[in-house]
Amino acid sequence: MLTKHYLPCIQKKFAAQNIPCEMTQLHKTGPKWIMYSSMGLELGLSIVVGFLIGSWLDKWLGTEPWLLLVFGIAGIIAGYRSIFRLVKRVQADSESGQENDSPSSS
Repeated sequence: MLTKHYLPCIQKKFAAQNIPCEMTQLHKTGPKWIMYSSMGLELGLSIVVGFLIGSWLDKWLGTEPWLLLVFGIAGIIAGYRSIFRLVKRVQADSESGQENDSPSSS
């Protein structure tokens, strides 16, 4: 990741200007609300795109309504798959954050 490579250079530059180091810390992930708001967007767009592709192919090939149903269901599956992957990523981030915050018992 580029931020890991450039972070020491940024910290040195801020230190030369007497800016506290806490201000130079970059977060591992962006704000959580961005990830959560993208869930609905990904689900909705994948469903709409699936139905649009199916509808267009049905009109082009004259196979109404079969390709609409196939691509609509594929869009629904793709949307829920992306939500599942995002939830797994959020859970992994929260678990790693809890492990880093908890003191070691040994």
